Amino acid sequence: MNNRQFEQRMNRLKSLAVEIYKKHTPVDTGYQQSKIHAVDTPDGGFRVVVDTDYATYTMDPRTDGANNPNEDWEEMASAEFLKIAGTILKGNI
Repeated sequence: MNNRQFEQRMNRLKSLAVEIYKKHTPVDTGYQQSKIHAVDTPDGGFRVVVDTDYATYTMDPRTDGANNPNEDWEEMASAEFLKIAGTILKGNI
């Protein structure tokens, strides 16, 4: 794979990751969904960022013991992305 092919594949993976995270994020007003984006990392990879102050509250268990209906959405998004990325990269992750 040459550099151009690598960059194309990484851009495809970034777009896919953002799309999957947006699909799984809890949607009330759509604000959190609009704040999901990918950021390049120095090692040539990327990470998905949910750039809101309250994202933690949609991910973590509630402190009052009640069920958080939004809990684990980010794990579901990650699992879906890894499965598809493995197919795209034709290898195991």
